[in-house]
Amino acid sequence: MNTNHDLLYSRIEALYSLPTKELRQLWKEKMRTEASAYMQKRALIEQIAYQMQEEVFGGLSDEMQERLDMYTERLKKGKPLLYEKLQLAPGTILSR
Repeated sequence: MNTNHDLLYSRIEALYSLPTKELRQLWKEKMRTEASAYMQKRALIEQIAYQMQEEVFGGLSDEMQERLDMYTERLKKGKPLLYEKLQLAPGTILSR
């Protein structure tokens, strides 16, 4: 495995041993804002880990970001999230 990936995974694993106070400081450094006082330790770890992975692997593609922005706008307007381009191929069998 790539040494950058190994380093990333070990840094993420180390987050679990940090006290919440240190996680909040790390959050402030990474996110450039204060974490909510109501945010629990696990949520802090997950968001910091995501940010760390994004730094190594890159963020969302422009297309995916645009799609998420569209869904956000639909939700703000109270509209349902629709998969407008969803088409089933002939012969598709639906089951549950």
